[in-house]
Amino acid sequence: KIAFVENHEHVFGLFAYIVLVGTCIHVNEKCFELITSSNLFDLSSQATWKGNSPFSMLCEGDYNTSRNYMVRALWRLGYPKLVNYYANYFPDMAFSIFVAKPSNLYGVGSVIGEPVHLDDQKLCRLLRDNGDGEEANKTLTEQLIKASNKEVTQFQSDSGRRITHVQIPKSVFNWGCSFLKELFLCHNGIFELPDELFDFTSLTHLDLSFNCLFGLSHKLGNLTNLECLNINTNLITELPDTIEKLEQITDFDCFENPIIKPPSAVWSGGIVAVRNFFKDMRESGTEINTDLKVLVLGLSEAGKTSLIN
Repeated sequence: KIAFVENHEHVFGLFAYIVLVGTCIHVNEKCFELITSSNLFDLSSQATWKGNSPFSMLCEGDYNTSRNYMVRALWRLGYPKLVNYYANYFPDMAFSIFVAKPSNLYGVGSVIGEPVHLDDQKLCRLLRDNGDGEEANKTLTEQLIKASNKEVTQFQSDSGRRITHVQIPKSVFNWGCSFLKELFLCHNGIFELPDELFDFTSLTHLDLSFNCLFGLSHKLGNLTNLECLNINTNLITELPDTIEKLEQITDFDCFENPIIKPPSAVWSGGIVAVRNFFKDMRESGTEINTDLKVLVLGLSEAGKTSLIN
């Protein structure tokens, strides 16, 4: 039984919104449509006594199939629209960061940087392809071109958590391969790197910390001149086995990642322990084939997942 009192339209909108936060997908989507179509609840409001905001809803809890629906809807409505308290934490931050949920998403205490669900990864790419971070991405490309024209040896991107994609024009390849020594792309919303970056073989310092990287390409092994690699505070679950080839690295930081391979007992011991781990795997005949793909077929509940694990 629901008792509607003063300002009944707002109360009903608040009720619908609270229902939306914790119920099944069908109710979630119906409530969401009701709220967005009738303006019963101010979606621009942040987490206060009124209940969870759209952003806390996206940042908290495990993956939910209705998240895809609601994120798309919020994006069409022009979110994120950040005001008051949360604007101090998230000024113009890329929307996909809220979906990826890195551990440094300030102001959201429950976020610990866990592995990103594959459907959430797809959702991040969808947001990026539909313009999330577009202006910042364009600015980064322009800055790379200017830096290459000046043949500078150090490049640092803007760090406002707006960049979601690194596009490397062909015109900067020679600079990246021959002149660039130190590259800093930290404190942004980058969740994957272009293959071209791993052709910048003159790099000695690479800082990718405080991003949303889901993983690292096995092409990382091309950067054999690296002395410093910082991937702290991302969403990486596996280090590539080719990291064994990076014999010049003395400064390595991969903390605050949900890394499961190699085990934490290995990577917490530093780069030497990581290199030795993959070296032992290779010499024992368990070298990873990065090009091999396996398709497992079988009836439902036949144990395919257990076999793979």
